[in-house]
Amino acid sequence: MAAEASGPSRFLFISNGHGEDAIAAAIVANMPKTVVVEAYPMIGAGNAYAGICPVVGPRATLASEGWRNVKGSLRRDIITGGLGTVPPALNFLRRINGKYDRVVVVGDMVGVLACYFTGHRGLYYLDVYKTGSARLYSAAERWTIKQACKTVFCRADNLARSLEHIGVDARSAGNVMMDAIPHGDYDAQARRQRPLAVTLLPGSRALTAESFALQVAALRTLPPSCGPTCSWPLQAASASMSSPGRPGSSARRC
Repeated sequence: MAAEASGPSRFLFISNGHGEDAIAAAIVANMPKTVVVEAYPMIGAGNAYAGICPVVGPRATLASEGWRNVKGSLRRDIITGGLGTVPPALNFLRRINGKYDRVVVVGDMVGVLACYFTGHRGLYYLDVYKTGSARLYSAAERWTIKQACKTVFCRADNLARSLEHIGVDARSAGNVMMDAIPHGDYDAQARRQRPLAVTLLPGSRALTAESFALQVAALRTLPPSCGPTCSWPLQAASASMSSPGRPGSSARRC
C-alpha cells in the first residue's frame, strides 16, 4: 500500500468509537515525529486527537455511539438516520486508497469491513473488541481479516491462534486500552483507611464523566461504617477520560 508521493512515511489511523479514539491517539502521540500521521474517527468528533494529529474524513454521529450491548440500539440508530453515515464514509475511504503508506484500524470489525469493501489491503488491525471468551471471530470475519489485513494484534492468545491457523500474521497484545491509560504518582494505597477498596469502571463513551459522577454519588450514600474509602484517581478509571497524550502523564483526581 504505497503512498502516491515520496517523502516521510504517511500513516492513517482509523478508529470507530470514543474509547478507540483514545487508544489510537495515545499510540500516535508516541510515534516518531519523522512520520506524518492523520486520523479518521468514523464516529464522533474525534476530540481525543486534539493536539495530537490532524483529523480527516467526514464526521458522523450515532445515537448509540456504536454500543450494541443495549437492547434496541441498532433500531434507534436506523431511526435517527444512522444509515446515512455509511455512504460518506465509504466514499472517503475509496478516495484515499493508496495515499498512505500504512493504514491502522483500531476498534472492531466495522473499520476492517469498511476498508475491505473500499479496496484497502495490507491493513494493520488492532482489535480492541474481541475478548477471546464470549467474543470469538466468526468464519466470515476470519476470511475478511485474511483478505484485508497484513498484521493483527488481538486481545487473547486463542484469537491470535485462530488467525495464525489460516495464515494471518497475528499477535496476542492483550487489552491495549489498559496500556493507554496515563498514570501518575498518586498513591492510592496511602489514602486507604479500610480493607475494602472499590475500582470504578464507568466505560469509554461520551457519557463516561456522567456515569463516573453517578457511581461516586452512589458510593457516598453508603453508611461510613461499611462504605469504602472514597479516594480514586479519575484517570485510572476510564481511557476515554484520560488525556490523549503519552502514557505516564499526570492523572487528575476526583
